[in-house]
Amino acid sequence: EQSGNPGGDDSGWQTSPSYTDTGLDPDTQYTYRVQMRDALLNTGVWSDAASATTDPASCSPTDMHIESVVCSEQKCGGPNYNGIATVTIYDDCGNPVQNALVDGTFSGDFSESFYDVATDENGVAVFTTAGCIKKPSFSFTVDAVTDTLPHDPGDDFATGCSG
Repeated sequence: EQSGNPGGDDSGWQTSPSYTDTGLDPDTQYTYRVQMRDALLNTGVWSDAASATTDPASCSPTDMHIESVVCSEQKCGGPNYNGIATVTIYDDCGNPVQNALVDGTFSGDFSESFYDVATDENGVAVFTTAGCIKKPSFSFTVDAVTDTLPHDPGDDFATGCSG
């Protein structure tokens, strides 16, 4: 007997010691209990209830977006710093996108453009300026993101940062 969430099925009387309930909703808890019946149709007591939760629904990504753009600096000699931009790309299932190609441009104290910087297994592409100056003031803008998944700018959480 199935109880709990709708969608589960009662197996009915059967001779098999196992039963697989199919067509269940993803990420849903179902509770079952069993009762034996012998060949003379004598029934035993119901078992204690046991519960299990189905796996979450699988997701097939259809597009990607910019999850974050973070600007920072790193020392590059004496009192001087490089500008750094860290761009993270996720798909619409919430997973990082590896090998997406990101183009971006630094402006302000740095005037540098980068093309086809690939994201790593965490969906991260790091841009570091060649310029190394004291107290830099700069911004970084993502110009393009390409991959086998289409980029959906409407889902972007950021498109640039300032440092």
